[in-house]
Amino acid sequence: MQKQSPPPVKTPMYDQKGMMNHVWAKWFEEVGKRYDDYRRTPDRVFTATDGTLYTSDYGKTIRFDNGDSTVNCYLPAITAQDIHCWILIFRSGFGRLSIRPAAGDIIETSTSGGVLFCNEKNRYGANVTLEVMKLNTWAITGSTGIWKLR
Repeated sequence: MQKQSPPPVKTPMYDQKGMMNHVWAKWFEEVGKRYDDYRRTPDRVFTATDGTLYTSDYGKTIRFDNGDSTVNCYLPAITAQDIHCWILIFRSGFGRLSIRPAAGDIIETSTSGGVLFCNEKNRYGANVTLEVMKLNTWAITGSTGIWKLR
């Protein structure tokens, strides 16, 4: 999402009649539209197929519409500059979504090569937010659904 700068501070928000100044009204309208687009639209969607994520996906929402299929999500390799970057991953469907870190990286307390997965049959949608907390380590900072590490 592109950063939106506020109108000049010297521009009063309200006019003499107590109505919002047109400059500020336009600014709020633009910010609202940008937020609305951002919250409604996933940045990338994979449909019944494996997906590879890249560092350019940090800070984005990724959706896997896997139906009844088993699909894999491959995370990017972690570097020192990635610390505190995050990715939000949605699983929609009833199939298994396996999230696999790059070689040498781990998710939470898994071992190298470990997998985070959700195969909950009674939940159509599940999500997980992963954040790089330190070199070679992804942390689960939020989720819905039942996610397991193996």
